[in-house]
Formats: sequence, structure tokens, C-alpha cells
Amino acid sequence: MSQQFIGNDNARITPFNVHISDESLDQLDQLLSITPIAEPTYENTLLDGDRRFAIHVNFCIMEDEPEHLEHDITVAEHKGLVRAREFMQTGSSYAIQHATKPATIGLVLSTNPIALLAWIGEKFLAWTEEDPPVSLILESVSLYWFTECAATSLWPYRIFYTPGVDGNPHNMSEYTIPADKPFGYSYYPYELYPVPKAWAAKTGNLTFFRAHDNGGHFAAIEQTEAFLKDLEEFVQESRAAAGFAGSV
Repeated sequence: MSQQFIGNDNARITPFNVHISDESLDQLDQLLSITPIAEPTYENTLLDGDRRFAIHVNFCIMEDEPEHLEHDITVAEHKGLVRAREFMQTGSSYAIQHATKPATIGLVLSTNPIALLAWIGEKFLAWTEEDPPVSLILESVSLYWFTECAATSLWPYRIFYTPGVDGNPHNMSEYTIPADKPFGYSYYPYELYPVPKAWAAKTGNLTFFRAHDNGGHFAAIEQTEAFLKDLEEFVQESRAAAGFAGSV
């Protein structure tokens, strides 16, 4: 428990080469120019409100339930909360293991590709509305295996789930979204902890909300088109509100 683990350490991976086209690099450069990205982490973005003009999330697990809003939820949101409570009781122990025994779990996962596939693969199956293609699961697991970053990828959990720290919920005071920043939230019903709109609205200046009928924890791969559409619309609306000229 004496080792200091920081989020940036999960970038310590075995060097490898990837070919990226000039066109893709140009697109990335344009995206970076319109959306200031805080360094080095998302958490720092929240602590330093001037570093990003807007914030969008699709996962905002909360510390507790706002009692005064217990009836201000839809039928679909209520069903989501039932699943969320079940997950917290029976499916969240992995996070505590990552936090309290990162080296032990990391060594086990790094010594056998089947162990790594079992540990990560089960989450692709359990945390999605529909099972993703086997090829996608294998691609993701292979990335961890061939870059040898399975162990270090667990380290960020140490920060938020170490003894004496009650996780990293969305409504913790130290991570409050600045009131002057547009806040966007996309709701996916099969997320691990799909927070109702009314609850999320109490944690920031909620200017953008989209509720989807499908999608789970890996919404970006489950509902790619809808996920991207939300981001584009949110950035466009936020840019206009912030006084940025032109379209995305």
C-alpha cells in the first residue's frame, strides 16, 4: 500500500508502432483546436474550470440518492436504478480488487493471455446490452496484452477506492462541475449505474440531455452513431453559447 499510483502511470506501456494517416492527424488537430483538453486528467479539468468550455459525460455515478428527488424519475429510470443497485451489490467488487491489490491482480493478468481475456472479456459481455463481436473483444484484450499495460491500467483505481476514500462519484464536492460550464449528459439505460436526469442536473449546469433506448457501459461501441451524434450536437451548442464562431 506504500506505492504511489497515479492515473498517468497507466500510459507506461511497451513501445509499438502505429500508422496514422495524415488525414486522420489533420482531423485530430482540428478537434483539439476546438475542444481545449486539460492535462493531465479529466479530474483536473473539473478542478480547473477555465481549462475546458464544456463537459459531456455518459457515466456519472453518484455518491448517494437525493431523497428529495426520489419521485422525480421516469419508469425507465427506475428500472435502471434497480439494475444499478444490483450491480453495486454483486458486480462492483472488481474495482475494490483493482484498488487494494493492483500489483497482485496485475501480475496474474500479465502472465497468461487467457486470464486477461477472462478478466476483461466478461465485462464486455456483462456490461453491454448485447454481446459485442468476439473480434472486438479479442482486439481490445490484445491491445492490453501486446503493450504489456494490463497491470498499470489498474493503477487509477488506487486513487479513488483506496481505504478511507469513498470512490469517485460524480457529485463529490471536489469534482463539482463549475456552474458556468455547459454540462451534457447522455443517458443509456443499460449503463452500470444510469443516473436519472433530475439527479444529474443537481451536479452542474445541465444544458444538454439525451435519453437513449439502447446502450450500456460501452456506449461508444454499442451505439456508435448515436454516441457521436450526441457529442457533435453538444459541442456545437456549447461552442455557440460560448461565443465560438463557425460550425464543428
